[in-house]
Amino acid sequence: MRRLMLLVIVLCCAGCTASVPLAPASLDQVAKHFQPPVGEALVYVVRRPGEGIMTIFQVFVDGKILGSVAPGTYLVLPVAPGPHSITSFTAENQAEMTVLAQEGHLYFVHMFPRMGWNATRVGLETLNEAAGREAVQAASMAQGLARP
Repeated sequence: MRRLMLLVIVLCCAGCTASVPLAPASLDQVAKHFQPPVGEALVYVVRRPGEGIMTIFQVFVDGKILGSVAPGTYLVLPVAPGPHSITSFTAENQAEMTVLAQEGHLYFVHMFPRMGWNATRVGLETLNEAAGREAVQAASMAQGLARP
C-alpha cells in the first residue's frame, strides 16, 4: 500500500513544474552571444534546470523588479558601471548581493531554492564565467519586465 501511494504521488507530480513566460527565441539567441553593449556590463540571473521545480523567484535589481525566474530560465540586464543590488524575497527570507559592474564585463548570479521551515527560501551566489555561461546555455530566457 505504501508503494502504491508513493507511485500515485510521483505520477501526480510528474510534469508539475513552475513556469514563467519565455522571451522570444531571437532575444535568447542574442543574450547567449554574451556581448555587453558599449559602455555597459551584462548581469545574468540564472536558475539551473530541476532546481526547486515548484518554485518561482522574483528578481529585483536596484530595488526595481526585473522579472521572475523558474527552473531552467534566466534573465539578463545591461547595467551601467558601478554597484548594483540583486535581491529576491520569499515568505521566509530575503537574499541580496551586490555586483560591482565594470564596463564590458559579464556577471553571473545563480539563484537557487533552499529548505525553509514552512516555505522555500532563496539563495544567491556568484558563478565564475565558465560556469555562468554553461548555466545560461542550458536555460531559456524568461520574459523580463521593462528595464529598471
